[in-house]
Amino acid sequence: MILAARPAWRWQDEMLAILRHKPNVAYELHGWGPRQFSPALKSAIEGRLQDRIMWGCDFPVLRYGKVISGWESEGYSEAVPRKVLSDNAKRYFGVATLDQQDENMKREGNMKLITLVVVAAAIALLGPAPDAYAESAATYPSGNVELVIPFPAGGTTDVIGRLVANM
Repeated sequence: MILAARPAWRWQDEMLAILRHKPNVAYELHGWGPRQFSPALKSAIEGRLQDRIMWGCDFPVLRYGKVISGWESEGYSEAVPRKVLSDNAKRYFGVATLDQQDENMKREGNMKLITLVVVAAAIALLGPAPDAYAESAATYPSGNVELVIPFPAGGTTDVIGRLVANM
């Protein structure tokens, strides 16, 4: 999806033609209040392009209260400002709504709890007794330990590896 950013001041009609012709283009408007939009753009926002247009505020140049009152004064249906000011951007950028985020967090929390219970049960049923750990720790290492340094010889990592290997 392509995002056309900023109002196309002298080329507004051309930009609207692109949006009507290319379904993979979305339009982000900022820097203008809704009262400054051309009649053709206002019609497109209310009409068939309302799901592909989003708006950013340019704070502090445009204050939120003034902008919201500007959107309300244009007489759009209730759904249009919600889409243009929020929903379209969330969909374009793949941002979950708060309800979706809550649901995802619950699902992830449940999965973590289930994983924890399964791991704890496996350790309890299959793990050796604590005495076995003490015995194996006393005899470790019982053979040679090979230290592999995946960097060229003579570098800092090689020198530190050689020092550690001699310990």
